[in-house]
Amino acid sequence: MPWQTEIIDKKITILLVGDKKNSFILTFKKYLVQFNPQIVIYLLEETNKEYRNFDYIFEFSGKKITFSNSKNKRKKTITFVYGDVLDKKNFEKILWFCFSSSKINELKIFLLKKKIFKKETNSSHLIKLVNHLNEIIKKKYLLIIFCLLFLFFTSFLYPLSLSYFFYYSEAKENFFKKIEEKDEINYLKKADNYLFIAKRLYSYPRPIFHLLGVGIFTDNLIELADQLRTFFLTIRKGRSIIKKLISSLTTNDQKNRKIVVSEFNTLRNLFQESEVSLSKITNTLPFFLKNNPQYRELTNQVQSFIFIFKKILPQIPNILAENSQKKYLILFANNRELRPGGGFIGSFAIIELKDFFLKSLKIYDVYDADGQLKVHIEPPKPIKDYLSQPHWFLRDSAFFPDFTENFTHAEFFLKNEIKEADFDGGFLITASAVENILKAFDSLYLPDFKEKITSDNFYLKTQFYTEKNFFPGSIQKKSFLNSLIKQFLINLENVSFTKLLSQIRKSLDEKQIAIYFKNEKTQKVFDELLWSGKITLSSCLIKDIPCFNNYLFPFDANLGVNKADYFIDKSIFYKINISANGKINHFLTFNYRNNLTAEVFPGGRYKNYFQIYFPKNIKIREILKNDIIISNFDQKEEKNLLLIGFYFEVRPKESTEIKIIFFNNETLVPGKNLFQILVQKQIGAQNKDFILQINLPENINLISNNFNPLVKNQELVYNFVLNTDKLFYLLLNKN
Repeated sequence: MPWQTEIIDKKITILLVGDKKNSFILTFKKYLVQFNPQIVIYLLEETNKEYRNFDYIFEFSGKKITFSNSKNKRKKTITFVYGDVLDKKNFEKILWFCFSSSKINELKIFLLKKKIFKKETNSSHLIKLVNHLNEIIKKKYLLIIFCLLFLFFTSFLYPLSLSYFFYYSEAKENFFKKIEEKDEINYLKKADNYLFIAKRLYSYPRPIFHLLGVGIFTDNLIELADQLRTFFLTIRKGRSIIKKLISSLTTNDQKNRKIVVSEFNTLRNLFQESEVSLSKITNTLPFFLKNNPQYRELTNQVQSFIFIFKKILPQIPNILAENSQKKYLILFANNRELRPGGGFIGSFAIIELKDFFLKSLKIYDVYDADGQLKVHIEPPKPIKDYLSQPHWFLRDSAFFPDFTENFTHAEFFLKNEIKEADFDGGFLITASAVENILKAFDSLYLPDFKEKITSDNFYLKTQFYTEKNFFPGSIQKKSFLNSLIKQFLINLENVSFTKLLSQIRKSLDEKQIAIYFKNEKTQKVFDELLWSGKITLSSCLIKDIPCFNNYLFPFDANLGVNKADYFIDKSIFYKINISANGKINHFLTFNYRNNLTAEVFPGGRYKNYFQIYFPKNIKIREILKNDIIISNFDQKEEKNLLLIGFYFEVRPKESTEIKIIFFNNETLVPGKNLFQILVQKQIGAQNKDFILQINLPENINLISNNFNPLVKNQELVYNFVLNTDKLFYLLLNKN
């Protein structure tokens, strides 16, 4: 601008003519000073003075400014429109217009409108405060009303949740821990009380829930609690009857037995009701709870128990000699000295029942009976060859893998030894089964021996009192077992029945107990439950397609006159290779590890006569011990199976590997083929690690199977524990 160049040599003087109090003029002056500090500004009110001494003059009159330049005497007019607030942008427009060489002499500027603020009085503040308080009070009341409505609609959930908690606590204690009956009653009583309160509270908002479309869900919550109540009351009543039943066995009380008999049909109905309740509970549960692993485990366990009891209950009157008399043989087998049928028979008992009452219980040392055998009985060849025993006795009678066969031999021996016959059935109980059963008790105190017997010390205490200074004819073994069984019966009423039944069932499932009844109808039930210790041959699950029914039943016979099985680790690796042309090759490996460090009793060298059943239509290619071929082995067909047997030893701190390589005579055909494998566990054997590996070629595909293997390319691997009989099937398709 021209005037900006002039201020280099001297200061510029500007005169503002107007009211000194006018805010507009004062704002204009402030902008001029900020714009250039070299300007000297004068502000006068009079307009009749001589203005020749000023470089520039701005005369303010209303909404108009008249600009004069003392050099060229030229005047310009700026008119303000609309507002009355001068901002910096409009100020710059005015300067540009005044000092430019433009010939335009008039300019219109649109100013901003000045905001008017009314001064608030004390009364307006008070009004605002009152209005604010009213808003707060309204919101508070709305919140209170909302909370009250929320409580009205959800008040039943709190007592309902507590009832669920106490039902869950009762189930957890009942099925997984020992529980005192008084504790159980407290759990159920608390749960019932809270459920009653929940139902009363729910009755009020229920119509509104149904109106809103959520009534079915809330009804299901109440129904679920009702079914839980019915289920647990049913279980409690059923257990009360079972308790009376057990009590009747040890108490010769005719009145009590009549009550038991009268309530027996009630017990059947109770289990039927509990099954219905459990089914309703499962159907009512939300989806996420149905898939909860802990719930599934509990439900499966309970359903399994109900299924078993429903099958067994109709046979209980016959087993417990209702209106009759029964005699049973109990064989106690030491499975640390394992034999094909469960173990060395060290003791046995004969019990007689009459009309739900244990009439008599006699325990015998096996040597008492064997010492009375007057005739020669030819033993099985392995006993004669490797045990160096020319005669056969009851103690070695469990030499067959089928308990039915062993019971027949035991009955034969007892008839010839102590003139006991006409048994209605028999039981084989191993040392491991006794350990399992003792887990249901804290301990059993034997006053005659001043010992507390538990699951952990049972075997060692038994060995101490039955083997120390033992000689044929001594009574210490019989006395110890008598004392143990006596305390077992005395403490039976104080035990957790659920835990006791769980341990008995575990022993039956894992073949630590085997059962045989001469009554065919009763025995059929135990055969179906796989509790009779029989050789079982499976039939093809799918008809009308080629079926390859493979079978394995390995079993050991410890002939070392020691308890070495206690120190032996065993595992099985079974590999099956199926070739592209459908040929099936089998590679079976058994590993035995003797963990003893020296040949010291009760352990020592493991002398084993090993036997295994195969399907009779297979061919043995070779048998190896530690990669050395065994050429001398026994082989015969029996029970429509092929039986292989041979002897080997495992020294302390050593391992032995047995390999058997064989193949099927038949081959897979094009199309669908069913491939089955049944693996049976030996009675009394400890649970073994088992690895099953199946290799398939590219032209054979897996359609379905009944187990969950690890799959990599065409290789299927399944790791499991052989704790009971296992059946595997694979549906294959060959291209």
